[in-house]
Amino acid sequence: MNPRALLNLLQGNPGIRRLWIAETSSSFGDYFFQIAMMWLIYTRTGSGFATGLMLVVAVLPLVILGPVFGVVADRWNRKRIMQIANFLQALLAACLALALLFGMRILWPLYVITALLETTNVVYSPARAGIFTDLVPPDQLLNANSLFSTSRQGARLVGSVSGGLVMATLGPVPAIGFDALMYLCAAFFITRISYRKPPVLEPDPKNLKLSGWQEFALGWRWLRQHPVILILTTIGMLSNVALGPANVLAPMLIRTTLHSSAAGLGVFDAAIGLGIMVGGLVIGSLSIQRVGLVFCCALSLEGIAMAVVAWAPTLAVADLGNFVFGFGLVSANVPASTMHQRLVPGPMRGRVSSITSMISGFAIPITYGGVGWLGDIVGARGSYAGAALLLGGCMTLGLLVHSLRSLNLARLEPGPPSRPEPGPNYEAQI
Repeated sequence: MNPRALLNLLQGNPGIRRLWIAETSSSFGDYFFQIAMMWLIYTRTGSGFATGLMLVVAVLPLVILGPVFGVVADRWNRKRIMQIANFLQALLAACLALALLFGMRILWPLYVITALLETTNVVYSPARAGIFTDLVPPDQLLNANSLFSTSRQGARLVGSVSGGLVMATLGPVPAIGFDALMYLCAAFFITRISYRKPPVLEPDPKNLKLSGWQEFALGWRWLRQHPVILILTTIGMLSNVALGPANVLAPMLIRTTLHSSAAGLGVFDAAIGLGIMVGGLVIGSLSIQRVGLVFCCALSLEGIAMAVVAWAPTLAVADLGNFVFGFGLVSANVPASTMHQRLVPGPMRGRVSSITSMISGFAIPITYGGVGWLGDIVGARGSYAGAALLLGGCMTLGLLVHSLRSLNLARLEPGPPSRPEPGPNYEAQI
């Protein structure tokens, strides 16, 4: 990742600069919220299952509603969708902070607010996927992806440590309230983006209106015609199962196994962010072409990192394992995301992105609940060890698929959509 190229990208592209500020701000607040919620639920219940249940309700909106909002993102004004989503997220976080301030002790509102926040994120994400590739020239996508990934994890690094300290000293209300302020900041910068949606062609002169499910079927048909993306997505779904302990059992590992505090949880989570940040810098500085092979090797690195965490005798060793895990995570995600953006034509990006996200996240609701239950039985160490074995299996599966391991990004060309999509030729610039 060339620093001068990134500086030129930010200086010469006001739209991507404002989107970058918006997403970095909201990510910073999100890690305050995440640390606060996980620690709050685990300390009140002492249950890995209860912690996992929070993540289950967070993923259900993606699985259930993802395809619907993918179609919406392709049909409506993407910038306005993102603005509305950010304002709703700020309102929800503020309501939860006020409820906790006035002494709320019951848990079910925490789950409800989490589900609603993630529903707004499902609305936001396909719109963001579409607007991102509309704002960034194709030859700058790898640099832009590395920049956003690195910045997001920089926000995680600072946000997790700061959120853990705030949670340990001041409690959950300031942490969650700060998240609400960051959503408002993000909405402000998205409002400043000048964006003109690309032209969208009519599907058929004889049939100008398609139902939402018919449009979803167009995206699914396109995906079936490009099996490499489907294979990557399927392996991604399996690896998401393996990532369950990292998402669910971190509070159990830190508090019960390693005997640390919320501040320790913040540092542990920040180690992933630091690994992703360093990995993003390394990946961005290389000319990655064999994206399938890099993806498989990165899975093996994630498995090794999970094993280190599983047998870590101290918090420092566990932090090191999480750092390596973050490095492996971004080593898989950045090249694969770039391939996805290069292959999928603009008018299809919203629905295809939502479908692949739905497939990747399909196993997560069951996995998170199951991992929490498993953690209550075998403990955090045993669960992390099982995840390491599963990631090794994902790597092996990827290497066995020739079309994946030989995938060369330099040979990819964007393909036409299976059918053009409906809609007006242009939306007004706002």
